[in-house]
Amino acid sequence: MERDIFVSKDSRVLGNLGPDANGDRRDPCRREIKSWGIATSVFTNKDTHVSVAEILSGGKSSVHRHIKFDNILCVISGQIRVDTDKDRYFLSRGESVRIPSGLLHSFFAEQDSVVAEVYVPPGTMGGAEFKDIHRVIGPSEGN
Repeated sequence: MERDIFVSKDSRVLGNLGPDANGDRRDPCRREIKSWGIATSVFTNKDTHVSVAEILSGGKSSVHRHIKFDNILCVISGQIRVDTDKDRYFLSRGESVRIPSGLLHSFFAEQDSVVAEVYVPPGTMGGAEFKDIHRVIGPSEGN
């Protein structure tokens, strides 16, 4: 059975991905070395991209924007600061922020952090319209 969704742990894909044309196992994860750490792509289709960012303490991105996609950052561990041309957000484990397409932003890691990055077409998460950046509080530390 062919799989459309991949589960990744430590950049090694789990599950039956099948061999490539040479009989080798395929690994759809793509790791990129960035100035702030490592980004590992774990899922991509025509509408959605998901990656895991391992951000070193003190690591920061350049100020940038995404034209065709909203960007959702979900903190898995650590703490990051997200700056936009409108506001500043401090996020910890279990918290996330949605950055609308076109909004200038950057991030800074207050400590070593792991962040899931999701890119989706503007306003499509959960069928709701999102016009401004918002913050969602996730599970407490005890969960």
